[in-house]
Amino acid sequence: MKKAESRGHIHGIKVASGALIIISHLLFVDDFLLFFRASLQECEHIKNILNMYERASSQALNLQKSEACYSRNVDQQLRS
Repeated sequence: MKKAESRGHIHGIKVASGALIIISHLLFVDDFLLFFRASLQECEHIKNILNMYERASSQALNLQKSEACYSRNVDQQLRS
C-alpha cells in the first residue's frame, strides 16, 4: 500500500480540509478499511495489492463480507 501510495498509484483521503495527514488504509485485528479515489486505475491497483496479499498470507478475501462505499458524487456507472 505504501509503495503504491508513494508512486502516486493510489490516493487516500484527508482527515480534514487543510490537513497534512492522508489516510489510505486502517487495519484492525481481522478487518481493514481502504480509502482511494473512485477510478478504474486505482481500483486495479487495489485489486492487485489484495491479490498479492492473498498469495503472501494464504488468506482469501471474503467477498460475501466485503462492502464498497462511495461518495454521492461518484457516478452510478463507475460504482458498478
